[in-house]
Amino acid sequence: MSKEVKKFTAKIIKKENNFLIKKNNEIFKTPEGNLLSSPYRKIAQLILAEINQNNKKEGENNIVTYRRITNLAIDKINKDKNYFIKKIVNQVHSDTLCYFTSDPKDLLQQQINSWKPLLEWINNTYMIKLSYTCSLKKIIQDKKNVQSLNDILITYDEYKLSCISTLCQVTGSLVISLALCDSRINYEEAFRASKLEELYQLSKWGNDSEASNRREAICTDIHKASRYLTALKVK
Repeated sequence: MSKEVKKFTAKIIKKENNFLIKKNNEIFKTPEGNLLSSPYRKIAQLILAEINQNNKKEGENNIVTYRRITNLAIDKINKDKNYFIKKIVNQVHSDTLCYFTSDPKDLLQQQINSWKPLLEWINNTYMIKLSYTCSLKKIIQDKKNVQSLNDILITYDEYKLSCISTLCQVTGSLVISLALCDSRINYEEAFRASKLEELYQLSKWGNDSEASNRREAICTDIHKASRYLTALKVK
């Protein structure tokens, strides 16, 4: 006679000013043994939903989970915030939006239409005028712009920095990440801007299932990061 398996559901508990996740009388922890906690109830709710759906595995191409973003904030960024800010800011030298193609011309025009408004936005909003090129040679951005980016990020807490860092990894662009963070663009626009050349090639040569699955995973990752940023606006 088979035994009935009792199912347990994780729940949110509040301890002082933080929200934690509890399951089977055990508090969830990060990979480094810290309490998986957040001062944002909405973040805890996102993680809770993720945990309660643990029978559904993430796709093999996905790199973003709400729990993973939070783990990074607690285990790494909280220990050395300045190091991670420097790491994020340094990505501006290789930002996708600063490297236009020279050919084909119709792809270049799409890049101009998509990327130039974002470069103008970061200049108008933060007085950061980034250099860009059609060459493959790496650009070293002006030190004043690097410092301005540092000054922006230093005002963010570890959870927001973790999400920005994750977005930079997925999109290849700090400008796109900041634009999404500031609600200048939505997650679909962020996806299209970051994968513009790939989408252009798709329109010319057609699709294949492997590439399609990878793009879908990237779009899902950006969407999750966008939801995380939205959750940070409500304590």
